[in-house]
Amino acid sequence: RAASLAFSISPDGRYLLCAAEDPEADRSGLWLGPIGSGPDAWQRIESHPGPQSVPSLSLEGKREGEEERLLLDLRPRLGAWSTGSTRLAHIRLPGEPDGKAAEGSDESTHSLVISSVPPQGEPQVIALRGAVPQDLHWSKDGVRVGFLSERELVVADSATGEAIRLGGVQRVEGFMGWSATGDQMAYLTPADLFPAAYVMLPSGVSLSWQPADRHNLVIARDDGADPESRFSGMQISAARWAHTQPKLSFWATYLPTITAVPPGEPAAVLDLEDGRVSWYPSDVHEYAQVGHYYLVNDRYREAVDFYGDALERLGKDADEQDLAAHLRLWRGISRLQLDNRAGAADDLSSFRGHMRSLAEAEVREAAQAERPPADWTSRPELEADRVLLSTL
Repeated sequence: RAASLAFSISPDGRYLLCAAEDPEADRSGLWLGPIGSGPDAWQRIESHPGPQSVPSLSLEGKREGEEERLLLDLRPRLGAWSTGSTRLAHIRLPGEPDGKAAEGSDESTHSLVISSVPPQGEPQVIALRGAVPQDLHWSKDGVRVGFLSERELVVADSATGEAIRLGGVQRVEGFMGWSATGDQMAYLTPADLFPAAYVMLPSGVSLSWQPADRHNLVIARDDGADPESRFSGMQISAARWAHTQPKLSFWATYLPTITAVPPGEPAAVLDLEDGRVSWYPSDVHEYAQVGHYYLVNDRYREAVDFYGDALERLGKDADEQDLAAHLRLWRGISRLQLDNRAGAADDLSSFRGHMRSLAEAEVREAAQAERPPADWTSRPELEADRVLLSTL
């Protein structure tokens, strides 16, 4: 029992690892036990696991005079199981309360601990410097442990006890470990599609913008050599390798720099053998997100198909009609690139008609409220052009 708990099952299904945090120190730490066993079979294999936990939820029901209770997210402390479930890698923090070395000190501030399963003898301890690692993964040969430290990719060799930073791999934002066959690794880097810009408009108003966060999904050899971006242009989360095939699943969202593209995070699977991306959108917003992915990658036929799928799933209320107009705008742009001028004219005319109807509604509301209408209502075509240009 503890105030906060997190669990991880070994790949072979035999053991359960528990990260615990409790005001009573003898309950906190990493605990390991066979699944189905009683309390006496559990062992505490680590008293000071890292990284530091953060509050994720405030628990209700506090009694008068009690301190506020917090539920902590302890999952990052669970480390990584080796493929054969014979070893476990996790982070150990120093025993001091603050867990930090003195300023200017060259001493290690934490360690990578490699324990055998079931525990036998003393674990292997590799001293580390810099930020506390995250995204721990074992290589398929059970020798190396890769992780992120200060946005750099580091590989620790359990045979030599050395931790080596992979040269040339800078600003890594996520590490997915090695493929099922062990011959490839995957990680995320920032994708800067264009630089930040600053413009002074004729009205004297300045406008600045910069790209929203987007990622490259990079695939490299098992030693980090020959990196290649295999997917880019969207923000990627929850990426992971398939268990048997050379595929990666993830959630992706197109974060616009200026326009208000509807929020969504469609699931996708990337097949590394043929480069094909299979999408699994669940609602109209996610279909629009996939359409934008193809639009920004100049694959206009696929963009037209997904924008059309999104339009088919729309309802009739006012909010969805506004989204329908923007979907037709984006589909019209794609149709122009395919030289489908008749289809593009229909889509763009529908979008401009929507902008005129918005202007007319604004004029009516302003008259009822006895206030002047917004400036753009006198030239709704210019407002439509502004939306068009911001989309491009």
